[in-house]
Amino acid sequence: RLALDRLADAVTACCHFSAEGLTKTDGFAGNRIEIVENGIDVDRYGPAADPAALKASLGLDPARRYIVHVARHHPVKDQATLLRGFAAAGLPGVDLLMAGDGPLREELDALAAQLHVRTRVKFLGIRTDVPDLMRAADVFALTSVSEAASLTLLEAMATGLPSVVTAVGGNPELIRHDKEGLLFPRGDAARCADAFRRLFDDPALAQRLGAAARARAQERYRLDRTVDEYFRLYCRLAGRTP
Repeated sequence: RLALDRLADAVTACCHFSAEGLTKTDGFAGNRIEIVENGIDVDRYGPAADPAALKASLGLDPARRYIVHVARHHPVKDQATLLRGFAAAGLPGVDLLMAGDGPLREELDALAAQLHVRTRVKFLGIRTDVPDLMRAADVFALTSVSEAASLTLLEAMATGLPSVVTAVGGNPELIRHDKEGLLFPRGDAARCADAFRRLFDDPALAQRLGAAARARAQERYRLDRTVDEYFRLYCRLAGRTP
């Protein structure tokens, strides 16, 4: 790590949390780390023109509302807290969509059954239609115990979804509490449930947070902006004018 720090002409991080980790954990000199924030193809995402028709095309019930979660089933994503928070929220007419797969798949399935919500949790496996799943949902959830700058969270923001996420890593840099979404402490299923209830009980709040999230993604997290920043960095290192 010391060799990398000395030999590298530049060191970048995708968020301030990652930059702090490079300094405190990996020993890189903090004063030379440049923040180049992640970006996504914002135009690939956005609200559905006809939510009911989209839900039907995905095999979902147009009359129900949905929380969507997209991540590998792995301990760092802490889907157990997500399931416990969803069950504790007690929201009639709301289902949980879980896209992804991984080593905890069977364990999470068993937990959903134990919590008596198995019929309301849809384990979707690996999907290639995540933008449509996002558009069909009402709320996005991410309950990780650690994150850097989550691309999936950025995709939810670009879709215009209000998010319920843990206040860890770079999450608070992307989502500001009560501005673009709701943050809660990692592992706290009760606070997760409270956040779900707030959004589904107050449609105006959900709409305001979702609109603010989309505006923030459009303004700050466009992929072309990230590419341009890296291009300028490469040009500077090569002694070229951009």
